[in-house]
Amino acid sequence: MEVRDSRTGVEHMRRHRWTSSWITTSEIANRTDLGAVAGLEASSRSSPPEVVHFVRRIEVPSDLERATLTIAADSRYIVWIDGVEIIRGPGRYQPRRLRADEMDVTSHFTGRRSVILAVSVTYYGDPNAIWMPARSLGGLGTGPALLAEITVFGADGRSNALASDTNWRAKVSNGRTRLRRRAVEGVPVEVIDARTEVDDWRLDFGASAHWSSASEFRVGHMSGAGRSAPPADPYGAVPVQSLPHRESAQREPVSVSGFDIRQTIGAPGADDHPSERIGRAEISTPVTSTWRPGSDVGYRFAQLDFGRIVAGVVEIQLVARSGTTIDFDFRESPIESGVEAVHGARYISRGLNDVFVSTESHGLRYLVVMADEAVVLNEVTVHERLAPVVSEASFSCSDPSLDALWRAGVRTVRLNTSDGYTDCPTREQRAWVGDGTVHVAVDQVTGGDPRQARNHLWRAASPRPDGLLPMSVAGDIEDAGGETIPAWSLHWIHTLFIVARQEGLTSDLIELLPVAERILRWFDDYIDERGTLRDVPEWNFVDWSSVYTDGRSAILTGFWVRALREFAQLSMLADAPGPARWARSRVQGAQAGFEDFWDASRGVYLDHLDGTQGPHSAAASQLASAAALLAGLAPAERWNRIAETVTDESLLVTRSWFGRSAGFDPAALAAWSVDKQDPDWDARREIVRAEPFGAFFVHEALASIGRVDLVINQLEAWSGFLADGYDTFGEGWGWGTRAHGWSSTPTRDLSVYVLGVQIDCLDEPRALVKPQLGRLGWAEGTVPSRYGAVRVRVTRRSCTIDTPIAVVYTAPDGTVHRRPAGEWVFATTSQRTGRNAS
Repeated sequence: MEVRDSRTGVEHMRRHRWTSSWITTSEIANRTDLGAVAGLEASSRSSPPEVVHFVRRIEVPSDLERATLTIAADSRYIVWIDGVEIIRGPGRYQPRRLRADEMDVTSHFTGRRSVILAVSVTYYGDPNAIWMPARSLGGLGTGPALLAEITVFGADGRSNALASDTNWRAKVSNGRTRLRRRAVEGVPVEVIDARTEVDDWRLDFGASAHWSSASEFRVGHMSGAGRSAPPADPYGAVPVQSLPHRESAQREPVSVSGFDIRQTIGAPGADDHPSERIGRAEISTPVTSTWRPGSDVGYRFAQLDFGRIVAGVVEIQLVARSGTTIDFDFRESPIESGVEAVHGARYISRGLNDVFVSTESHGLRYLVVMADEAVVLNEVTVHERLAPVVSEASFSCSDPSLDALWRAGVRTVRLNTSDGYTDCPTREQRAWVGDGTVHVAVDQVTGGDPRQARNHLWRAASPRPDGLLPMSVAGDIEDAGGETIPAWSLHWIHTLFIVARQEGLTSDLIELLPVAERILRWFDDYIDERGTLRDVPEWNFVDWSSVYTDGRSAILTGFWVRALREFAQLSMLADAPGPARWARSRVQGAQAGFEDFWDASRGVYLDHLDGTQGPHSAAASQLASAAALLAGLAPAERWNRIAETVTDESLLVTRSWFGRSAGFDPAALAAWSVDKQDPDWDARREIVRAEPFGAFFVHEALASIGRVDLVINQLEAWSGFLADGYDTFGEGWGWGTRAHGWSSTPTRDLSVYVLGVQIDCLDEPRALVKPQLGRLGWAEGTVPSRYGAVRVRVTRRSCTIDTPIAVVYTAPDGTVHRRPAGEWVFATTSQRTGRNAS
């Protein structure tokens, strides 16, 4: 099995013949009970959270040419070479689809006679937002485990692989643990007792002299004679992937606020959450000053402001008396706002050389520190390691506020591209399947690492037995195996289409078409006599806006029909006419029935039809009409009327069943799930505005009928997010997390619709260029492709295109011009065209 990136040609997943074994500590290996094998009773809850340290001295040959590290672990690893951290991982994957990471470490070996390789492995025990446990028959899969190889290449070309085996030393850390997980939080809360956590082992091999030899982790699978080397259940073959490059940046606070605590703070209980403990403190009015690293100012309660949302490894160098408990609260909003935080950590000082370095990546703007007694904060840093922009992608125009939106979308997606596409770097860090559609669309126009989109598709292609995808993958939600969001599976098909259009329908994408077909066939049971979808079960979430999807649903039917059309197109390109015919038959069956949703008096499509005359029966939203346009179910003669109506500010209302100014409201979700909510707006006249996620599809729909002028007007709402120093897009209108990837629609809109560049490689590589300036005077930018960058500058008078592939240019009057690769100038006020002599 080899998978090469279709844009770069770089191999990023391949088979690996392991000489290494899965290893752990002797006490963990010896406690393993393989008795479950006889009953085939797999378990995923057989071990508490634990941290194990591993160390190995490696002799460096004098003729060293190259050295590589190949590594995997359950659940998380951190690697140091001679005390310098070099890598964290592995990526977010289902256990039976685990991949190993490979990294060139030659620079860390060069000029040395020996190096010390140190690895810390954290095993979470219970599923959480970023990890799901293996189903194991005992042994491997029930505790912390490491798989690693150092391969050293000499001048003669020969290689020597140093495997993870019993020559490594290992010990359980008594100084690191995790608190019991709260239902709403994503990243598990770590507790570090530095009094029992000695760091010398990372630098001095002698410090581990009293450690035990590592033990091979006994394997409970029924075949393989107990083999501990891959392939071994439950992780299988463990193929290897090359690591995407990460861009590093050090973020420091810009200001600090000190508070007085007005009451005695008791010692934390065994399960006392740091954020909750901080929230109970009665604090005074803050005294704020500029933050200066190493200023040696003592605090008992302080809040540090980084000035923007940042995300990464948190490092705090501090001075405190031994045994002092210090709680950290990672927040998006200041503590004075009253908004609750759900992420934190706890550190108990050793009294000498105290440094807190988080195992997890945390997103925050504000860091709140509370201690039993005053501590000194010498250095506070968030080490960002973000997915890079690998091309010179750009956008600018005559309106600087739109330029700021484009940049904000880029940063929001980068903050939400860690080991997968996540919803937010703060509250959850879950890999929601539907959210990834926006991430991929933004990555396509900004030069994000192309492996991310394919990894998203592959990771999410993890269907339940009935064919639907989990709503969030490789974490606690997929592990639970319960309810899902049907629309998210439809959006996954659209994401597949987006990637195929940009990169071409490569063999690895063709392999995903059966997953798409199973998704679409799942909906067959819910087709009514009119060919539309009725009474679709599970969580029919399509947006945070207050829309109705029960009964016969226009929104679900529209998304389903659009997915059927795209699947049929991809199937024909893959030489699979049978599935294509079936999909088109479903589209044809829905066309007549969908007319039932049309309200001719208002010029919109209704959200749903449920056979009642209640106040909700006339409910209409931007999203329902958008779904009709995207599905191709709205006749062309209605297009402009629909577009003008659903963007008429005098008719639009902003409503969300679940969002409040303080954030997501679980009580509202509970009420919505058991009883239909009546509208608190005039449903017979007013139209519900899409929230930022739903706007992705509304703007797609408007652009599809040539009304980009209305898209530009709609984008003005996003400027409201960019206030008080925030440079990212939030979750909802006036509520929710402050850096939510699914809200990054403006970046896609400005590059694809305003600048007008769409890369289309489905039939043959070409750039489709159709600029639509609307109220703007000019726009220019660069959009990447696998063949090179496409550069466009458009004014009221001309459009200049520099393209490495053929171009199809559509002029403002609709005239289409086809040209080969090169630099071209088109007059936008007439039909004169020519090659740019410069």
